[in-house]
Amino acid sequence: MLVHCFVNAAKDSFQGDSQIIKTQTYDRSLFLQVYGLPEEATKEVSTAPRPAATLEILAHLGIDLVSAGLDSHVLSFSDEWFASATNLITPTPPISRPGVFTYAGAWYDGWETRRHNPEPFDWVVIRLGVASGIVRGVEVDTAFFNGNQAPEVAVEGCYVSGERADERVRKHEGAPETADREGEEVFWRTLLPRQPCGPSRRHAWKLLEGEEGEKKPVTHVRLLMFPDGGIARLRLYGKALPILPENPETVFDMASAQNGGVAVACSDQHFGRKENLLLPGRGKDMGDGWETKRTRGEHVDWVVVRLGCPGEIEKIVVDTAHFRGNFPRSVKVFALEGKSEGDDTAPVSAEDEGWVEILGEQKMGPDKEHEFGRKSGLTNVEGKSTVDHSTAITASGIFAEIMSGRKDFLGQPAPENYVAGLGRGATGFTTRSDLGPAREGPSEEQIKEALAKRAAQLGTAAPTAYGAPEKKDDDDDDERFQDPENEVGLFASGTFDRDDDEADRIYQEVDEKMDKRRRARREAREEAEREEYEHNNPKIQQQFADLKRALGSVTDEDWASIPEVGDLTGKNKRTKQNLRQRFYAIPDSVIAGARDAGQFDTSISTNGEETNGTNGINGAGGVNGADGVDGTMTNFADLGAARDKVLQVRLDQAAQGSNTESVSGTATNIDAKGYLTNLSKSELKAGEIPVGDIKRVRSLLESVIKTNPKHGPGWIAAARLEEFAGRTVAARNVIARGTENCPKSEDVWLESIRLNDNHNAKIIAANALKNNDRSTRLWIEAMKLENNPQAKKRVLRLAIDAVPQSVAIWKEAVNLEEDPNDAKLMLAKATEIIPLSVELWLALARLETPESAQAVLNKARKAVPTSHEIWVAAARLQEQMGAANMVGRVMERGVKALARESAMLKREEWINEAERCEDEGAVLTCGAIIKETLGWSLEEDDERKGVWKEDARSSIGRGKYETARAIYAYSLRVFVQSRSLWLAAADLERNHGTRQALWDVLEKGTNACPNSEVLWMQLVKEKWQAGDMDAARHTLGTAFSRNPKNEDIWLAAVKLEADHGQTNQARTLLEQARLESGTSRVWVKSVAFERAWGTPDDALDLVNQGLQLYPSAPKLWMLKGQIYESLSKLPQAREAYNTGTRACPKSVPLWLLTARIEERQGAQVRARSVLERARLAVPKQEELWLESVRLERRAGNLAAANTMMAQALQEAPTSGRLWAEKIMHLEARTQRKPRVLEAIKKVDKDPYLFVTAARLFWAERKLDKADTWFGKAIVEDADLGDTWAWYVKFLGEHGTPEKRGEAVSKCVMSEPKYGEVWQSVSKDPKNAGKGIEEILKISVGLIK
Repeated sequence: MLVHCFVNAAKDSFQGDSQIIKTQTYDRSLFLQVYGLPEEATKEVSTAPRPAATLEILAHLGIDLVSAGLDSHVLSFSDEWFASATNLITPTPPISRPGVFTYAGAWYDGWETRRHNPEPFDWVVIRLGVASGIVRGVEVDTAFFNGNQAPEVAVEGCYVSGERADERVRKHEGAPETADREGEEVFWRTLLPRQPCGPSRRHAWKLLEGEEGEKKPVTHVRLLMFPDGGIARLRLYGKALPILPENPETVFDMASAQNGGVAVACSDQHFGRKENLLLPGRGKDMGDGWETKRTRGEHVDWVVVRLGCPGEIEKIVVDTAHFRGNFPRSVKVFALEGKSEGDDTAPVSAEDEGWVEILGEQKMGPDKEHEFGRKSGLTNVEGKSTVDHSTAITASGIFAEIMSGRKDFLGQPAPENYVAGLGRGATGFTTRSDLGPAREGPSEEQIKEALAKRAAQLGTAAPTAYGAPEKKDDDDDDERFQDPENEVGLFASGTFDRDDDEADRIYQEVDEKMDKRRRARREAREEAEREEYEHNNPKIQQQFADLKRALGSVTDEDWASIPEVGDLTGKNKRTKQNLRQRFYAIPDSVIAGARDAGQFDTSISTNGEETNGTNGINGAGGVNGADGVDGTMTNFADLGAARDKVLQVRLDQAAQGSNTESVSGTATNIDAKGYLTNLSKSELKAGEIPVGDIKRVRSLLESVIKTNPKHGPGWIAAARLEEFAGRTVAARNVIARGTENCPKSEDVWLESIRLNDNHNAKIIAANALKNNDRSTRLWIEAMKLENNPQAKKRVLRLAIDAVPQSVAIWKEAVNLEEDPNDAKLMLAKATEIIPLSVELWLALARLETPESAQAVLNKARKAVPTSHEIWVAAARLQEQMGAANMVGRVMERGVKALARESAMLKREEWINEAERCEDEGAVLTCGAIIKETLGWSLEEDDERKGVWKEDARSSIGRGKYETARAIYAYSLRVFVQSRSLWLAAADLERNHGTRQALWDVLEKGTNACPNSEVLWMQLVKEKWQAGDMDAARHTLGTAFSRNPKNEDIWLAAVKLEADHGQTNQARTLLEQARLESGTSRVWVKSVAFERAWGTPDDALDLVNQGLQLYPSAPKLWMLKGQIYESLSKLPQAREAYNTGTRACPKSVPLWLLTARIEERQGAQVRARSVLERARLAVPKQEELWLESVRLERRAGNLAAANTMMAQALQEAPTSGRLWAEKIMHLEARTQRKPRVLEAIKKVDKDPYLFVTAARLFWAERKLDKADTWFGKAIVEDADLGDTWAWYVKFLGEHGTPEKRGEAVSKCVMSEPKYGEVWQSVSKDPKNAGKGIEEILKISVGLIK
């Protein structure tokens, strides 16, 4: 039996904490337990919403066992970097403080851990605020955690008693299951399995009856968070299991929450919750008690308290601490004998029968404890050991009440699972050592039997302890949180409000952002996996493509000689039979008739007659309509031209990356844009539409308007059809009927106005406005019908009277004003009527003087605090006034204000605003916008540098160089030592800035990155090209001091001196470089300079010295062989190359030089052998296969060349150079275009293939196409010198001198570095010291 307490208040009442009836007092402070804050705190803090339904459900499950108000403590945790774990057990609801930051980051009222947790989960161990308890419900609140909330949570518990319980629990805090050294088992049992969590919401779970967590008590709990994130609050609702005094005569507080007391119901708790009554200690203020709302007239408030255990009540204490002007007038207390039969969750109400008054009406006083014992008003309690519920009833109001009594030890029923004689694990005892141990205790089977027997006597089910089978509950629905509109469980009665919608929206934006960050990498990975799969699992068609292609070389005789299956002896029999067959020539008319029989043509010629049976189109690229029906003049030239046109279209589509199928009837996917483009090209003119089509459409539209006469678009379509057919009067009649049937449709009226002349249109407009006087479009159209400005103004004044909130009408009225003062007055009035129109405010500011414009913008900012356009206009105004220092301040204030109003644009939209300011000449405003907003919404781990570089490149592509310059400036302030950013900024200034700006960027870059030789080299080069040799030498000296052993700086100094004729100085620098920075590259450059200076003997000596130091340097072996070749010592050169291939077997150029020298000496067999060994040493190398094919081609062995090319394309199917060689030298002229198309589809965007396509169009005299393809090749790879040579050669024959000069200038600016012909010219010692333009000229002469 349990005891309940019932407390009633006649008027506005407050109740406070309960206190154990002892002389000691509690000085500990309590946390605020009401859902609100003092007035001074609410100015900066907002509280989280709490669904009332959730609170009511969980309140019936018991008290919060881990509340800090019950002296619960956080023992340990895995991490609390961003927010402390102690916030989890704070009794008050979580709050938010936007804009407040700590050392770790943004301030959060909860527990938040670091990102990227290497462990499976983060954890926190909490000691319950009671001796032990049974958990019945779990609440996890993620309020204000949006995007950083815990994805999943779980709760575990254990039972550990003793003085060192906390210490033993800490030893096993992070382990899933451990055992204590002292023998007591610390077993983490799952109370709540792993459950998903959403952002900024409350999650509640009620543990079902019969679960293990429901039956076994716990003393400590562990909250698991998978894998990391943040949680605002943790609540564990359940029953407290107190440690009762061993002496039955001991007096203690039976209503205290720590002793199991629960406030189960009350009449009202407007200001203070009923649970505060039972907390230990006295309340710290009025908020720490029970407070009801004010009422007028006689009224009684009450509260029901379930006592923690049965007993006799000795004393009642009611505390009104801190309630001085609002204390209760009087109080009554009633008691109820137990009727719950052991069910501590049974509902109890004030209307239940059996309540007995134990304390009559007693007056209360302000701010004091009121004590009532058996000698001071307490009655009907002596001998009442079975009192189950106690009730306090007040006549005016209460702060705190305390129920103290004596434990009824002998009268208590036996606890559940109690077996007489079975102690806590004791199996016997011994009195004398010589007698031996006592008998063994009951076995497990005996215990089970006793428990089952006791359950049968009580008429209840057998308990689940000691191994009895447990009742299995159905699994929870894991998708219960996925649909906010159809929630189930504890939140089924909750409402989906605006805060929930905002949380879902924010969560969706976070998901979109994360998906955008991962999309590129995911697509690249999927593409690589797809290509690898297709390469490893080729289709049958691809496997036999080369063999099928080789069938083109099979002659008719060879084909005929192939025997049939099973006919191995008579292979020439078919040939003899074919010779005996006779063939007769048939006229072309038969062929033409057969061709036309399967074709359909429904087109109509210009003269209205039906065209002939051909399916062509008169014009370029089609079949000429003059061909006779009899087929005697079939124009095969036009057929060929049509075929070429189709190939051109396919080549263009392939170059643009189109992967759509173009074969009719076989396509599996359709390019929507291309399909619509084809439709638009075939669109017929109005006069070409057949009359029958108009009649069919007219009947359809008549059916539409008859079926639904109130449908305005139907009438409009019918009228336009008549207008299209040239029947204007009929169109007017149709639309007039439409206005009668749809008088409220402004579109129908506007169509009627358009179809009529000015006079009738005015009448129609007047009728339209009678039916739609608030239509802005109709008023503006009526104004346009007037020719006199005064008449227009009259119409607009009427419009303003009818629709004063229309911005469009006010704009038209302002535009009609010729006097600026009148326009300002009009705009001032408009802003008063429509204060939320940003456009009107900005227009008014433009008409004012700068000083007045500031005042206008200030008013606009207050009227529309969420408008970014106003802040941008204010910044531009400061720039216009010359206050450059104020531009940045204004934008800084604007960004902060917009952030407070949650009106910040996305980062990309701010960049568009900056570009718009740049277009309008507001450069400073553009820079200020970028400075204040570029880093918005980006975190440190979001690859900011890459994002900003892409933003700058996009701005450059759109021609917005000031915006790009501002982006680079901001990026370099964040990433000061980023070499790639400095190089990108230098490229911007080099291409679109001034020389001085480029120098400034490079100088700043070298100061920020002193070890970057690239920046130093660019700075030296720019000063060198400007002719300032002294500055270049000074810069090189500074670079030397910063990078004393950098080979690039040494070689740059050598080149600088050598290009200016200082040979001795350059040679001295090379000697010092070999001593101080002696790398293989320095030795290679030393040998190359000696060759260029015409001293081959010195070069040979240097190369031998270098090979002694670097025997595996392939370039030294190549130089040695080339020196011998220049001296006509071919055997020595061949020996050098052969030795080099053995020392450097992976060097492709060495193998090529070895093969070529063998070929020069006439040993083609040796050359083939060398190339075979090279392909084995360096497999899948396109240059080796290309040289092998060319070797056979130069030897005149085309069959072997084709075979070798087929093998090469199997090894390297994506090699553009191999495809280009095959197309230009191994394919028939008629097959080259189809092969180019096939190659471009297989090799995506290769410059060699683009040049090949351009050369084919060039050969066909299609110069525009050739020019386009040459341009594509240059854009794809501007470093390929051979492309520039072909392009300049093309322009030399077919271009203007201006265009040729422009191409040469672009080539010089691009500085090509490689190319087969280009490198042979630039590396030739004879051309040492020549500029790019001279090398280009020589390459143009050599290329073919």
